[in-house]
Amino acid sequence: MAIEHSVYTSEWRDWANRQLTDAGYDDPSASATRFVIDKILDAASEIFASDEVITAATVTSIALLGSEALTPERWAPKKRAEDADANALWVPVTAGMPITSGMTVRVKADAYSDDAKRPHNGRVGKVVGVRRGMGLVQYSGEPTGSAHHHILTSLELRVG
Repeated sequence: MAIEHSVYTSEWRDWANRQLTDAGYDDPSASATRFVIDKILDAASEIFASDEVITAATVTSIALLGSEALTPERWAPKKRAEDADANALWVPVTAGMPITSGMTVRVKADAYSDDAKRPHNGRVGKVVGVRRGMGLVQYSGEPTGSAHHHILTSLELRVG
């Protein structure tokens, strides 16, 4: 079944094929990539009727497959509207910035690339301690006493 949604027209598929070719991907890599994209989009088009839903799901899936954190900027519109943090201003913590207990922080979306620490990217919590350039962060929704150590410059501070 060919995808009928306007986002995934034959023109889009031709463009995607040109991107693969121009980037030096040849068979079997290009064929496998086209196969995966086609199967995902075909399945989505059978379940969801809206271009908007399919596009949002595709963009979110790509982020997750790339191990990117779903920070408030990438939250679903309904969640963003319901959550004050989605509209908050976040600034990177820099060396020497006065960070104290009780401040709300977020681990930068790209703070960690290794498999062990990557799940922390994008997490929000409260600072419960600071010592020697390290912050002890208690994530929202986790039991008290399960705080995590982070280099302060791997955090963002909520300012609004």
